[in-house]
Amino acid sequence: MTSLIQQRIAIERLRTLALLGLSIGVAAMLVAIFVTLTDIGSWSGWALLAGSVAVVSVNIAAYLRAQRQLHGFEAEHGHGAGSQRDL
Repeated sequence: MTSLIQQRIAIERLRTLALLGLSIGVAAMLVAIFVTLTDIGSWSGWALLAGSVAVVSVNIAAYLRAQRQLHGFEAEHGHGAGSQRDL
């Protein structure tokens, strides 16, 4: 059985990765919007836009899933369980 600290770190890692993916997806979406607006007929701009929307959607779902896991973890073990304190 893993410790509470390790469990919390694993949940927070999922949340952090979702936020990183979300920021990359938003950046890609901004590039796609720029490419699409400069050349409306460009299929690559539309493809990048569709892909970035998918990346943002997946990472929003991953973030919400991690938040639910964290709330469930804290409901089971107490508020702040597994969090590391500064020395």
